Amino acid sequence: MGKMAVRLKQIFDKEVQEKVVSLEAMMRAKQQAAQNLETMPSVENLIKDGTDPLHAIYANTLNLISLFGEEATTLPPLHPIHDFWCKWQDIYQPSSPPMSPISNSYFTCWTMLDAAFGEDKETVGTCFMSLLDRFRLDPIQAEVARNLNQSRMGLYEVLQCQGQFFELREIITEKRLTANICSGYQGSPGQIIFIRLAPPLANSVDYYVGLTTPYGLVNQTKEDWIRYFERYAI
Repeated sequence: MGKMAVRLKQIFDKEVQEKVVSLEAMMRAKQQAAQNLETMPSVENLIKDGTDPLHAIYANTLNLISLFGEEATTLPPLHPIHDFWCKWQDIYQPSSPPMSPISNSYFTCWTMLDAAFGEDKETVGTCFMSLLDRFRLDPIQAEVARNLNQSRMGLYEVLQCQGQFFELREIITEKRLTANICSGYQGSPGQIIFIRLAPPLANSVDYYVGLTTPYGLVNQTKEDWIRYFERYAI
């Protein structure tokens, strides 16, 4: 466990164990938490609105980590993450006009799961995982949170398309998989896309889900990308 996470746990446990509690502060905190949770679509509502069930639970848990990040980064241990988030939010303004090259889904995953800080290279996601035993999460949500923290962006060649389902082959590893991409992406065989995928859960479906809107990479072939990786020893 990294230093940021250790300090965050200490603050969390101190507040929980504090004998003198301000009832006014407690009520404000409860009201704020309730308002925040109300703005976060539940898994049930996402499914009711037509979202794929696997994608729904990933989206819900990622929203939970994002909500945690918004609150936790205001605490001293995570101030560097808060400053980083504010800086790049102002620069990229994801999903806001004029059209940003950074989509909202990419920005959220980048700032919550990828942007690493301190000697131990900690992220909002790893700090969230460090407090997992303090949260009353469903075991499935805990599995989803772990999968999110282990996920990454990747380059894939589109092999087949059928509605929202795509047969993909990852460049370099040659791994073939089926992915449900529900962002409205209309792909075609042979296209190279840059996307973050999350795996199926234990004893569930056998396909992956796209967590980010795919970026279609043009004017470069699969072989061009392989040569690029080899040239720079990536």
